[in-house]
Amino acid sequence: KGRVGEGAGVRLWSRPVLSRAAAFLLVFVLVGWGTAAVSSATVPGDFFYPVKRLSERVKFLLTINDEDRVELHLTFSERRLAELVKKHARGDGFDEELLRTMLDEARQVLERSSQLPEESRALLISRAGYLGEHQRTTLEGLHREAQPDERLCLEPYMDMCRRLCEQMRQTMQRERSEEHTS
Repeated sequence: KGRVGEGAGVRLWSRPVLSRAAAFLLVFVLVGWGTAAVSSATVPGDFFYPVKRLSERVKFLLTINDEDRVELHLTFSERRLAELVKKHARGDGFDEELLRTMLDEARQVLERSSQLPEESRALLISRAGYLGEHQRTTLEGLHREAQPDERLCLEPYMDMCRRLCEQMRQTMQRERSEEHTS
């Protein structure tokens, strides 16, 4: 007769329920990872786009550091611009929801960065300023190539982007003047 517990590990995994559960978990993780990887290149209207947005939300919720959260807002704003350009290049026109989301993410950078430590704040606001300028020039370029009805769609967002860029410039100037006075 063997000792108590001897062979328990073998018996534990020989149970069909645990084997199936482990296999299901492995398949779930692999499918989830693969789906998230495939969804990264999608744009609104694509089958896997909701997976992309869900993975962004989950990543944001799991991020507890404020600086990293602001960084994610920058990343998401960049992604929305890239999606807008890609979608337009495919002939799908301009997605106003993408435009709104892009500018809202950039606005979040400005609002949330004011609560960060000085050295982080200055860098993130500077990056947001460069992103805002890139977004502005991209929208202006798209506007030049757009059809008349598309231009009407873009104009209010171009105006919002200009105002946001101006706010970023003012914030960066304030940061610089505060640096020199302290």
